[in-house]
Amino acid sequence: MEKSINNQDLQNSVQNAVNFKSLLNAATIVVSANDGIITLSGTVDSYARKWRAEDAAKNVAGVKEVVSAIDVKPGTADDKIDLEITRRVLTALKLNFFVPVNQVKVMVQQGHVTLTGEVYRAFQKEAALKSAGSVAGVKALTDEVVITTCAPAYC
Repeated sequence: MEKSINNQDLQNSVQNAVNFKSLLNAATIVVSANDGIITLSGTVDSYARKWRAEDAAKNVAGVKEVVSAIDVKPGTADDKIDLEITRRVLTALKLNFFVPVNQVKVMVQQGHVTLTGEVYRAFQKEAALKSAGSVAGVKALTDEVVITTCAPAYC
């Protein structure tokens, strides 16, 4: 005779399996259990994440059936806009001769651009800020670029 597992233990096991899977934000996936039948609900941003959650649940001992009520809602419009702004800022930095390649990093959140990294001269920092600030869609610009000292032979 097959040993049954109580609903709470099964729910916890499935939740742990979903949490363990990489690429999953378990906070958006809710697990419920009823006599070996698992119901997954919530929202993820891709079908790949939905399928990973379903696979994680199916592979837990004691699961008889998985009912998936997970909605797939691709990234928000803000995410897409931020991605486009990031691309534009990176291009502007690369096109500016005075900005050292790969020394200035870009982060964008809701149109707010933050520049970080290290440069060796004030004019390099200023060039990076002007380039990023001139990109369409930038709502705010935070400067976290540090001017570091370097050996005179290299500056």
